[in-house]
Amino acid sequence: MNSDSDLKHKALKRLENEHSFLKSLVQNLPDLIWMKDTEGVYLACNQEFELFFGAKEEEILGLTDYDFVDKELADFFREHDKNAMNSDTPLVNEEWITYATDNRKVLLETTKSAIRDDSGNLIGVLGIGHDVTERAEQEGKLRRREKQLKDAQRLAQMGSWELDFEKDHLSWSEQVYQIFELDPNSFSPSYSAFLDAIHPDDKD
Repeated sequence: MNSDSDLKHKALKRLENEHSFLKSLVQNLPDLIWMKDTEGVYLACNQEFELFFGAKEEEILGLTDYDFVDKELADFFREHDKNAMNSDTPLVNEEWITYATDNRKVLLETTKSAIRDDSGNLIGVLGIGHDVTERAEQEGKLRRREKQLKDAQRLAQMGSWELDFEKDHLSWSEQVYQIFELDPNSFSPSYSAFLDAIHPDDKD
């Protein structure tokens, strides 16, 4: 039969292994992860965050953003930290950062959450930054293509439309509204409404 000391030893060993696993997991995630106290002093960060500041975790702990980035960006971080600590739910914002290690500029989708102890007292803020640069670039390309299409339709006085038969939903481009002389704010496109807008001689 195991003694109480053996059981305690195994329990502590299991906790140490779990802690080691979680720390290893956080350290190797591709996202930036960090934690600050209520005054903005760093309490922890992972390896990806180290690349952002160009410093090791032990060199970052005990310091603030003002020790690593310009005042404007540090003020921006601090404002969002305060907002997150005053919120009951996690807050999400986007922010451009430049890595100190290689001057790589990326757009982060950052989620910040207030951290509280077992008694509910505020002790700081946890941040997780996910690189969405590629997604933003693709969305930018899509917006540019949509603008080019709108410009081409306007110049050619042509429009485009898309009909969803199942939902009876008709989507019109801006130029189609102009062709039918309809106000997009007061007209909801549908197939029946589309037919009503067509001259009787053209419906067949």
